[in-house]
Amino acid sequence: MYLPRAYPQTVHLLPTQEPIPVPNVAADTQPVVQPSPKVKDNDTKLPWKFPTVQGEPKHPLVHSELQEQPRAAQSIAVKCGENAVQVEVKRDFFGTGQWVDPSSITLGGCAVTAEDPAAGVLVFHSALQGCNSMTRISCLSSVFADDWKFERPSNVYFLGEVMNIEASVTQFHHVPLRVFVDNCVASASHNMKADPRYSFIENHGCFIDGKIANSSFLPRLHDGELQFHLETFQFQQDTALHVQVYITCMLKATPVSSPTDVEHKACSFVTNGWLPADDNQVCNCCNTKCEYSLTFLIAGLQWEAEATIGPIVVLEK
Repeated sequence: MYLPRAYPQTVHLLPTQEPIPVPNVAADTQPVVQPSPKVKDNDTKLPWKFPTVQGEPKHPLVHSELQEQPRAAQSIAVKCGENAVQVEVKRDFFGTGQWVDPSSITLGGCAVTAEDPAAGVLVFHSALQGCNSMTRISCLSSVFADDWKFERPSNVYFLGEVMNIEASVTQFHHVPLRVFVDNCVASASHNMKADPRYSFIENHGCFIDGKIANSSFLPRLHDGELQFHLETFQFQQDTALHVQVYITCMLKATPVSSPTDVEHKACSFVTNGWLPADDNQVCNCCNTKCEYSLTFLIAGLQWEAEATIGPIVVLEK
């Protein structure tokens, strides 16, 4: 045990110990250790303390100046409409104070259409699908359970049961869109053009299978969704106890503000007549040939996507 030099040259011993000499490092002669009176049983403390520990020296604070990182220049602003887009570009494009030459900037190959010298801004005006632009939508079809709340976990049906199918469009940053099922084909393989196959929605949204089966569109609840019932069937060419069916549909999406027409409709055959899923009168042509319209083609207000579900297994009852 460490004893500071300033303490006396004798120590208290426990009753069972004998005194031992302690050398005096400060003197040249060897002193005699005098025995001390025995301590009480409860007096077991020794007169010592921990040496003072010097704290770590504090380092002076060093102030360093970090070079500010360059910030990206907010050089482009985009305004999207239903059928047009406007892009504004600052002439100080890189944020360096150096203005760019208007002839060196194009929008998909299109030149600047206007300029604001006071604000130092170049302006591009373009149709939504002009200047080599590309639009993207995500359309899909899903099979739902009877309550339409969850997707059906099984792909197995018995012949004559009704499938709940929903077509939907993902909006992304588009203007609000309305989805249509233009046509649908059931096939025995992924190849929708291979036989055997059965076209059950034709003529731009006419559900012709409703003439012979319990199949129809449901009244539309949301513009971006369209639900319909399809009664299950088997191909006559198949002699097995079950058959796999693939369903491939061509889906269309148009802005909600655009009117429906003979090429953008959802019509079901009910009691010797055609009934629209939307509140319109565009189903009269389903018994003939719906006339081709250039309205959406010219304006560029239509998007198309192909969706496939399957295989659907249909078993004999």
